Amino acid sequence: MNLERYTSQPLDQAKGWAGLSEEDLRRRAMVAANSRDKDELWELTKAYLFLHGAKGGKGSAGSLRIYKGCVYEFIEAWQGENLLRPSRDAGALWVRGLESSVNEKTGKPLSVSTINVKLSAARMFYKALRWSKATEANPLENVSVAPDLTPDWEKRKPYSVEDMEKL
Repeated sequence: MNLERYTSQPLDQAKGWAGLSEEDLRRRAMVAANSRDKDELWELTKAYLFLHGAKGGKGSAGSLRIYKGCVYEFIEAWQGENLLRPSRDAGALWVRGLESSVNEKTGKPLSVSTINVKLSAARMFYKALRWSKATEANPLENVSVAPDLTPDWEKRKPYSVEDMEKL
């Protein structure tokens, strides 16, 4: 019978990654990236977020759930890319693809804020890969989302139709 360390808490999970030797951390991240192991890559990203993210250990479960989905989507979208050595314009092409795609539920283009969340999660993913020394690549470094040219008042009406009729 083998005993394993209890790791259900984020701090314990982060300690598991941080406690690896530099070479073991690098090797584990490289194996996960080369095999496209989404779960392992998410655990690496989550450990990095917990240790080095702006919110540290105070990140919400909801934010983690959203980031996890975004990291999974990103890995899926980059099936033709080597995660450790992406092509020169891979990041820009990915964001431009998001800008031209539509939300499956609404049939409308993805909002700039949605794309920014996906971009933020992907950047965090690459920060985690660089932290592990699995890569030096930073394919999203100079990539930005095109601004939303729709005026705010056209996106969010300040008053409902009913309120306007009352006025």
